[in-house]
Amino acid sequence: MRFSIEAKLLYNALAKAQKINSNVRIRTSGQGIIINSENSGVMFQGGYGAEVDLRGAIDIQSKKLYEIIRNRPGKVGINKIENQIVVEIGRARYCLEASDCYDFNDYSIGDGPFAKINSALLKPAVKVSASITAPKDRHEFGVLFEKIDNALRIVSTDSISLYYSDIPVEGDFKFPGKSAIFHKHNLKKINQFLGTKGHVFIDIKGIELAIIQGNEALIIKFFDGGFPDYSKAINIDGTTSITVNRDDLLSITKRMESISLDDSGGVRFYLTAGELVIALSDSEERIVVAYAGPDVEIWLNPKRLIDALKALKDDRIIMNIKNKKSPCILKSTDGNSVCAFMPLGGTNV
Repeated sequence: MRFSIEAKLLYNALAKAQKINSNVRIRTSGQGIIINSENSGVMFQGGYGAEVDLRGAIDIQSKKLYEIIRNRPGKVGINKIENQIVVEIGRARYCLEASDCYDFNDYSIGDGPFAKINSALLKPAVKVSASITAPKDRHEFGVLFEKIDNALRIVSTDSISLYYSDIPVEGDFKFPGKSAIFHKHNLKKINQFLGTKGHVFIDIKGIELAIIQGNEALIIKFFDGGFPDYSKAINIDGTTSITVNRDDLLSITKRMESISLDDSGGVRFYLTAGELVIALSDSEERIVVAYAGPDVEIWLNPKRLIDALKALKDDRIIMNIKNKKSPCILKSTDGNSVCAFMPLGGTNV
């Protein structure tokens, strides 16, 4: 195997590949080279333009090659000679040992058409979903992906809090069995892979989801497990609904948390005509709201509320409350993002 490629292009590709696994496979293709790395149900695959003189494949510890070509201008030549990999860049020459061969799965991306998703909407939903982790004494659920009309719904829970986001999708897609579950650790890999601009495409084959971004793809296997029925956690029937300024409520809750002496303690939320009172002991703040119904009181964990408010990016959010046995449900004004969590004294969502 022998090829040459721009050092910066190879460096950037290795930076992404070794986030999955330090062992990578580089092989030639008709248009250049393909780089693969795989670990625990996640695979990175990227195709890059290169000048190929001799076809073949190598397995290599990417960290060594990555450091050799760091900040090096021009092209790098790579040549496999028996069990050695010779790297030539500028006037320098390095000899590395080839790694033992690993079984890498090769994902063959079809010709489409693929479903298209806005990266700027998908990335924050993935990031929040991955961050909802259960305490050590609770069962850890995966993250649910399901199709809702023309949207991809991502649902995550730790049995106390629940978050979902509906991301519009252009084009058709279908999960086997209507939905799929992914490990939360793998959601973090998706978040690292996604950019903040442009679009990505999704391709579903068997028990794998491919997220295609330009000439690169991240392939994630479905997680073998169940997911609880979350319909009751997002049911707003019988709740009292108010619209509040997100930043105001977030700032007040942070101040109340800062003066709390007990991490497990709660903050009192008292809704009365024309205002929402947020209180802790003898301290209180008030927010003017459009409300004329009966008084409602609940106690909320401030950290749970802060996390929920951070997950919702709208200037104004809709807050639905009922009693200590029913979830506090926060919704974006367009209804596409929802956070729900139990008040203090309640059980699971």
